[in-house]
Amino acid sequence: MKKLALLLFSLLAPCLLLIAQHRYLDQVFNEVAVTEDLLYGQNATILYYNVLNDAVPQPLYLDLYEPVDDAETGRPLAILLHDGYLLQPQTVDGCIGSKRDATVVEMATRLARMGYVVAAADYRIGWQPISPNLDLRLFTLVNAIYRGTQDARTCVRFFQRSVAEAGNPHRIHPNKIAVIGLGGGGYLTYLAATLDTITDTYIPKLVSPQYGPMLRDDISGNVDATSYGVVPVGDPGPFAALDTLCYPNHIGYSGDFQLGMAIGGALLDTSFIEGDDTPLIGMYFPSNSLVPCKTGILGLLAPPPFLPFNLEVSGPCEVLPIYNSLGGNDIIDHPFTDPVSIQSGSYGGIVPGFFPFLAEVPDSNFSPWNYASSTNPYNVFDANCDTNSVRGKLYLDTILQYFAPRACLALGLGCNLTGYSATSESLGLKELELSIYPNPATTILRFNTSPESPMRSIHFHDLQGRLVRAYDQVGVSQFTVHLNGLVAGSYLVKIAGEKGVAAKLVELR
Repeated sequence: MKKLALLLFSLLAPCLLLIAQHRYLDQVFNEVAVTEDLLYGQNATILYYNVLNDAVPQPLYLDLYEPVDDAETGRPLAILLHDGYLLQPQTVDGCIGSKRDATVVEMATRLARMGYVVAAADYRIGWQPISPNLDLRLFTLVNAIYRGTQDARTCVRFFQRSVAEAGNPHRIHPNKIAVIGLGGGGYLTYLAATLDTITDTYIPKLVSPQYGPMLRDDISGNVDATSYGVVPVGDPGPFAALDTLCYPNHIGYSGDFQLGMAIGGALLDTSFIEGDDTPLIGMYFPSNSLVPCKTGILGLLAPPPFLPFNLEVSGPCEVLPIYNSLGGNDIIDHPFTDPVSIQSGSYGGIVPGFFPFLAEVPDSNFSPWNYASSTNPYNVFDANCDTNSVRGKLYLDTILQYFAPRACLALGLGCNLTGYSATSESLGLKELELSIYPNPATTILRFNTSPESPMRSIHFHDLQGRLVRAYDQVGVSQFTVHLNGLVAGSYLVKIAGEKGVAAKLVELR
């Protein structure tokens, strides 16, 4: 609980340093306009298959968030995919599962205040988590991930088409698009960033002994959902003959995007990764026992009473090193020295695009960024949702602090990244001739450099990257900080001197 106390304090601690605000890095707009339920496509859903024995067309809607009084044209677009285990809220716990989730609304609002146009999009959901037939559970899960991936790329093409045919009413740049997936939406982001053709899925683990290949473009449509998918007569799969499972949307437009960020989730198989894939960020909670960080068996996509299944997937600990080795993340491989970037190296070293959240003890909340607007936001019987917005918003702080500078690079936004990287000015303690003691500390912390190298500033950040104390215009080589007012825990201290900037983790007891 020590770390949580530190996070709570950091939210309330006064910021002692006035930092220049920059579009795409900070929330520079005060107001956000929201347009609800824009139709971006239509496709076949199996959500009601048990009742209708038929896939039926489903309208696909998004809520659009835009900064008010923004004169920019050609703005970057962020497509935000909600969590929810690819199931209805009523099927899971009644807390998450749509574009109206509290976490989605908060994140979309923040991104719009940063200057983005944000599309919080619903997508097709539904699979069979409680079927006693293992093949059916696996088959329907893989197809649910695929359908959601098609919808994510359909959403991209909707905006591409709006630029080309409707006069760009949302004033977005067609080549500056990010897709961000939360939890279950993370599976869609991984697949949308890596899967080029459905034939790449013809691998043993995605071939069902009972049904054959789990994905076929003649049945499910192609990856972009620009072709029809119809079940042929005699197909051994679980869907009725001649049923239409995919309708084409926005033919002739590209579903490609320039950055993906998966906050949770995993990739169905690393064989999909190629060197020209979309740059990718993967975030992970290491105490999550359900989804592997490397390659392993997916425990459950959702809590009990859903039945387990034997599906091997790969998390960001596996995906991102492969990505980087093939050059997929070269554009975001930058010498960042901000606290959040440094903290990203605490799980085995810094890997471009990979951020692990740390937990002192295993946590039953496998998506701690999620919170609900009420204990029962979807009117589900016996729901008791976590409404701890303070905790959830602190995680969103870190998520967006990690995302923002990397999105600036991947999307070519021309941001001033001075506050995120010191490049050649980044030094070690020895190079700065700096000593810090005692460490761990209780009441005071002493900073010493040589008389020829006085310190310019000393900044304390918590491990979520928030500035909690700052000393500017230090101008001396010996400086003592009294630690009263800082709660016990770990802090990243950045010290600027004549020769550059050094950073050191210190422990307060």
